[in-house]
Amino acid sequence: MQFVGYEGKRYDDGARYADYAKAALESMPGAFELEAERLAWSRAMLLDRKRFDEALVVSRQELALVELRFGPSHRLSATALDGHAGVLVGQCKPRTALEPQAKACAILEKEYGATHPQLALCLGNLASLHANLGEHEKALEIKQRALAMFVALPGHPNHVAMAHRNMVRSLLELGRLPEAQSELDAAAALSHRESDETSVIVLRGELRRRQGKLAEALVEHGLAVQRTRSSEPSRRIDPLLALAETNLVATRHSEAAQSAKEASTLARTVHGETSCRIAEPMRVEAEALLGIGHAAEALPLAERALVAWKASESDPLAEARAAFAVARALPVAERERAKGLAEGALESAKRSDRDKPLVARIEAWLAQSR
Repeated sequence: MQFVGYEGKRYDDGARYADYAKAALESMPGAFELEAERLAWSRAMLLDRKRFDEALVVSRQELALVELRFGPSHRLSATALDGHAGVLVGQCKPRTALEPQAKACAILEKEYGATHPQLALCLGNLASLHANLGEHEKALEIKQRALAMFVALPGHPNHVAMAHRNMVRSLLELGRLPEAQSELDAAAALSHRESDETSVIVLRGELRRRQGKLAEALVEHGLAVQRTRSSEPSRRIDPLLALAETNLVATRHSEAAQSAKEASTLARTVHGETSCRIAEPMRVEAEALLGIGHAAEALPLAERALVAWKASESDPLAEARAAFAVARALPVAERERAKGLAEGALESAKRSDRDKPLVARIEAWLAQSR
């Protein structure tokens, strides 16, 4: 199940091995740890295939088994809780996932001590939840702890590189660009796998964009797109979306629309039509279409992005951006709704205080609409 099904991505074969394991375990009463492992790999394969409802059913079975047979403080409970949080994230529920993820980390710290790679990975997952909710100060605090743990543990260069890249993401969101550059340099020196190198290129492009170096940002993001052209669809989305956003900032709206449409199509294929993960590509595509004056085409995309964000537990700033896109795409006959959406977006953007250009754009648009 693990090596063929999950790591080998041969999911049908993995499901067959799961059936073999289940049949074998029926003649092994009391083999609860093996049953927990069978459920864990079944859950992992379903999660990898974006079959979140089925994964949730298996995850609940896993949680019930380990809590009954081993107790709520056992290391297997930590594995089950961490996996359960991952399923909830797949369902776009990062806030609901906070409690099981934090419990998993607490169990691991009690079991293994304050410096252990499994705890550091668990903390990385917890930090990602806070980041998904727009809580980047909290996320950064946890990421710093995870990074310090990996640095202190010998033999984990890939994890150290990953932790540095995670630091860059939060520092960029917080506008702490010199620190982001320092972390990015550290990540680049340790990121040698192809996928890791591509992640560094995308992050370097985002840093250059925030520094106002748009020509350099376009080169970096264009390179990331080229490097992932033959990759599986899920790995192509982020570079395309990054290129689209940089083109937007550079007012190259036609180019932005092309990249965003490709990212949006891939996101719907990979994640499904109702996932929150289609929201941002569709919002960026709508923004690009608005830039070239195609409001009627932009409106359904922006509306779908807004619905997807509203249905999820997300960063309020993401919903604000989608709401403002809808406001700008609405026809004159719906001016009152447009103003209401823009005013709500302005309130959220001001509370977040992470996108001052967005605040200025909304204020200018509202002033023109009076």
